[in-house]
Amino acid sequence: MRKFALILGLMLIISAANAFEIRIEGYEGGNVTVRLIPIGNGTAENVTVQENVITFQNITNGSYHVIITYRDMQYLGSVTIPGNDTLVVNFTKTSDTSVLKIDNMHYILNYQNGDLVVLEVVNFENTADMYYAGDIVKEIPNASHLMIDDTGLVQAGVSFENVSQDGNSIVIKNATVPPRGIFSLAYLYFPQGDLEIIADYPTDIIRIIHPTAITVSAPDVFKLETQFADANGQVFVVLTATNVTKGQVFTITAEMSPQGADVHAGADRGKSPLNNPAVIVGVLLVVAGVALFLYSNRKGGGKEGEEDSGWELMDE
Repeated sequence: MRKFALILGLMLIISAANAFEIRIEGYEGGNVTVRLIPIGNGTAENVTVQENVITFQNITNGSYHVIITYRDMQYLGSVTIPGNDTLVVNFTKTSDTSVLKIDNMHYILNYQNGDLVVLEVVNFENTADMYYAGDIVKEIPNASHLMIDDTGLVQAGVSFENVSQDGNSIVIKNATVPPRGIFSLAYLYFPQGDLEIIADYPTDIIRIIHPTAITVSAPDVFKLETQFADANGQVFVVLTATNVTKGQVFTITAEMSPQGADVHAGADRGKSPLNNPAVIVGVLLVVAGVALFLYSNRKGGGKEGEEDSGWELMDE
């Protein structure tokens, strides 16, 4: 009877554990670090190897988060054992910019103390089933007091060397974007000259968002989508263009309505609080927070509830 109980116990232990295998595609030598983090029951695993096949024996049945780091790339996923006994991860890279597109782009206009200010929030997408590795360039029109927020890249797991201004472009240097990855880039500036919206990549949606105190004239491809009011009762207009091809440039005009001009008249740039970067960001984020809450509809990406902190003044 004791022998039977012992055999039964061993069978239960064996049935509660399985082998789990990870296969790395695009492996070219070097360390691969794998972390298995149990969701509930299970035992955490953390190994670093120099091979493209990693096998874990006697893994306790259950669900696990999987984190795999190889060079400047990281895979984040989850598996359930049994059921997902083999995981294939592709760390192949491409530098072909044709895999990049813009999921949606928000062009947000506002006036403060007589100054026209623009905030652009661009959601990039890597459409390939492999990592994109290379520079990402976003052209901007003539602008002063350019400020860039790179927290959307960090939150989406994009690695990069830096984000900087190079003439009339913003350059994300040496970016590595996960397969099918989406990330946001936000930048704010005072326009100098014509107001232009530039589609550097194929773009699913472009939205122009502005308060009714600003009268905006846009090309015919932009259609009225809706209007909405913020918590203070200020009404905003949303104009939308869809399926925009790469290389298109749209010129728009914007003027204060008489009522808006009365409110903002008499400002002097030299004495304006807009010379303070913190004030600039606060002003525009009031608009952006409402607009993005209603219209962002991102397919992936940042952590909800996180505010702040990647704004950097690029020029003065």
